[in-house]
Amino acid sequence: MAVTVVIPAYKCAGTLRRAIDSIVNQTHPVDEIIVVDDCSPDGAEIKKIAENFPRVKYIRNQENLGLAGSRNVGLYAARSGAVAFLDADDESHPQRIEFQLRYLTPGSVVTCNVLRLAPDAAPSYSHYTKARVKTNFSPVKNALFNRITGAALMGETDLLRQVGGYDQQLRASEDLDLYLRLLNQGYKVKKILLPLYVYYDNAAGLSKDRLKVWRSYVKVIKKFVKARFGPAVTWRSALFWSLVLGKEWMRSLIIKSKDLRQAVIGEVWRIFRADTKL
Repeated sequence: MAVTVVIPAYKCAGTLRRAIDSIVNQTHPVDEIIVVDDCSPDGAEIKKIAENFPRVKYIRNQENLGLAGSRNVGLYAARSGAVAFLDADDESHPQRIEFQLRYLTPGSVVTCNVLRLAPDAAPSYSHYTKARVKTNFSPVKNALFNRITGAALMGETDLLRQVGGYDQQLRASEDLDLYLRLLNQGYKVKKILLPLYVYYDNAAGLSKDRLKVWRSYVKVIKKFVKARFGPAVTWRSALFWSLVLGKEWMRSLIIKSKDLRQAVIGEVWRIFRADTKL
């Protein structure tokens, strides 16, 4: 099956070439690479880097859409039967596409484990011949304790379009939202237990903004509760929210974040007051 790799790009001129190189040098060649410039201030440099690679298609958003919106731009522009995603400040193990295609079947999506590195580290890659694959993901458990690598997604292009792609209203947790919708609709999520996605830790990355991530996570959970348990308040939905909020409360204590703790308390008040529907 032909594969398109979508790389959203924003303020990433310093790492984009590394990301593209990691796709160009895959053991299974990809058919198309789409770099989506999210109206980045370093767009001229991003375009110049992209145009150095013959297989790269460069698209510039007319306005900043965020990560979810930029992934959707690439998804709907893709011409291949399968599409995979890569963040511009990360890279892929040389065998990532090979292994993900090996396990991609109709009605499924495939992700993998992550190799986490310091920003200036150089990965040393092992060669793999086989892998274990986890498939028994529960939507409820994953909503509580996300164990699926978001950025490493590969799926059939038509399937991802059919479920609506990423929710562009979310500025974080868009990966979790997509996986929960897939699981809730009966599609299979497969996780290859090999570190095929290389994540470089970024101190300024979105994942470090705990309050922004928390607010997006709450939006995702509200969508999930409505889809899973219905719009009416039930003991199941109330129990689920109690678990979510209790988990986040404990996390705020562990990481010693007063702001997150106050945000959790505020959400408890909004959710459980008598005139609020879950």
